[in-house]
Amino acid sequence: MFKINFYILLFLTAFVVLSCEKNEEKKSQVFFSFSQEVNNNPLIFDSIMYVNAAGNNFMITEIQYFVSDFTFWKDGKSYPFTSQKFIKYVDTNIPATLNWDFPEKLPVGSYDSLSFTFGIDSVKNQSNIFANPPERDMFWPEMMGGGYHYIKMNGKWIPEGQSQAQAFNLHIGIGQIYANDSSSTVVKFVQNYFKVVMTKHFQIFENSNYLAIVMDVNSWFDTPEVYNLDFWGAHIMQNQNAMHAICLNGKDAFSLRQFYKDK
Repeated sequence: MFKINFYILLFLTAFVVLSCEKNEEKKSQVFFSFSQEVNNNPLIFDSIMYVNAAGNNFMITEIQYFVSDFTFWKDGKSYPFTSQKFIKYVDTNIPATLNWDFPEKLPVGSYDSLSFTFGIDSVKNQSNIFANPPERDMFWPEMMGGGYHYIKMNGKWIPEGQSQAQAFNLHIGIGQIYANDSSSTVVKFVQNYFKVVMTKHFQIFENSNYLAIVMDVNSWFDTPEVYNLDFWGAHIMQNQNAMHAICLNGKDAFSLRQFYKDK
């Protein structure tokens, strides 16, 4: 009787262990790259060769930005990653920042979409959370809300009626509402970070998972708002209306691609 019970117990134990192993989700490492394009071609820096929807002839000299709060969607289930270690800094001047080993493994399988926060949300976007450059150098002035820039997109354009190029700085962070047009008194701060949703079917395999997040530079200027550099001017850090227009346009500035390569 004891032997029979022993073998039954052994069988049940093995069955439970095998069932747990079968039901446990397999996970795999994911590697990201970040790139910039214009009209489906790689962005060429430092050359006035582009024209936006407003007819501005322009060039880009550098782009620096933060993305954070990544959420992956699979079979109707979300996999959110929202802690500070998922704040990613991207800098076209620093090639190492254009690649990222995602800090957590993901369940293997078919995914429907990926979303992230462009910038840093109001809870985490606090001054001095970055002690070292280059992230530290993205600070946003305390008098304008503190925390950090969401993006610095710097370049030059040729204003209408002129022949000489003028520098512009599309810098987005916490916005300000002032008491009146001539006042320096801030009556309200505006959180300008926004959510980007990239609806794209992609697969996480047991190995070799490479995803590319691609920025379409022209999208910052044309959809849904036609952004005219002649109208908004060279510097917008204290112009909430201009920053709002740029943020509306940024929501569709990113796309997701999957590719394979040997690591």
